[in-house]
Amino acid sequence: MASFYKYVGKAAQNRNNSAVMRFWDTNFNMPVTNILDAGGWQEYVGPNNLWHIDTSFNFAATDGNYSPILYPGREALLFTGLTHWDNTGTGGNTTIYLQARNPSGVSIASYSYNYNVPASSPWAEFSALFNVGVAPWEVSTSGTFYFDMWTTGWDATGTSTTSYSFSNVPTSTQSPGSSYSGSIWVEGTTLCFINANGWKEIIPGVVQSFPGATPGAMWIDTNNNLSWVGNDGNVYIPGNKIQQFYSYFSNGAPGSVYAPGHEGSIWVDNQFGWTHISYIGNNGYKWLTGGGKDPYTAWA
Repeated sequence: MASFYKYVGKAAQNRNNSAVMRFWDTNFNMPVTNILDAGGWQEYVGPNNLWHIDTSFNFAATDGNYSPILYPGREALLFTGLTHWDNTGTGGNTTIYLQARNPSGVSIASYSYNYNVPASSPWAEFSALFNVGVAPWEVSTSGTFYFDMWTTGWDATGTSTTSYSFSNVPTSTQSPGSSYSGSIWVEGTTLCFINANGWKEIIPGVVQSFPGATPGAMWIDTNNNLSWVGNDGNVYIPGNKIQQFYSYFSNGAPGSVYAPGHEGSIWVDNQFGWTHISYIGNNGYKWLTGGGKDPYTAWA
C-alpha cells in the first residue's frame, strides 16, 4: 500500500541541475525553473533539496526591509507530496490526488496525476508540487490549513491529512479598486502600481546615485533595467528582474517574447499572476520585475 510523505516549505533547489525556485515573498506566477528534473532523485524526498520545511508559518516575520513580508499578490509556500510504494508486486495504474484546504475546509488547490506503478520493483515513487500565495482564493486568513493526499485505481487508499498552522496572514482586501488597474507612479523613492486585482503593489528601489533627473520619470536603461527617479532626484532600479522564459509550472509563462521595435514599452502584466510589471528591454525581449524577492537566488 502507498505511503505518503508531505513537505511544506518556502523554496527548493533541484539536485540534478541546481535550479533554484523560491516562493516565499515572490511575485505571483513568476516563471518556474526546472525543479521537476528527476535526475537527482532521493528516496522519500524526491528530486529537490527542500528549504525551510515546517508545519507552522508566521506570515508577519520580518525579513530584510519587509515587515510584514507578505501581502496580497505574494507567493508563500511550496507543497511537495511524495507517494511511495515498497515491493510493488504486479504494479498498475494509480491516480494520485493532492489537495490543500483552508481553515473552513474549502479546497484552495487540488491536483490529480495518473501514474503506472512499475511491477516487481523494490520501491517506486511519484512526486508532485504546487504552490499557494496570499490571495482571497488561496491563503486569506490565519488558522489551520490541511494537506490531503489519497489514491484510487490499482492501489486505492484512504485520505491522509496533515495540518499546518498559518499565523498573522495579512488581509487580501487592501485595494483602491480595479478601476485603477494598470496605474504606475513614483511615490517617494518607491515605484508603485495597481495590479489587475486592484491591489497596490510596491517596488523598493536600489539607488544608482545619478542625482539631478526629473522626479517621477521612468525609462528602460541600456542594461535592460526599469529605471525611475525618486523625489530625492536619484535614479532607482528594482532589486531583481528576469527575462521571461518557459515556466515548468502550467500557470506560468509559455516562453520568451521577442518584440523588436517596442523597446521601452512598460505595462502592468495581467497575463500571468497579475502582480508584476512587464517591459520590453533594450535587447528587444520581454522582462518581468516586481516588489517580491528574487525567486531564482539560493536561499538555504
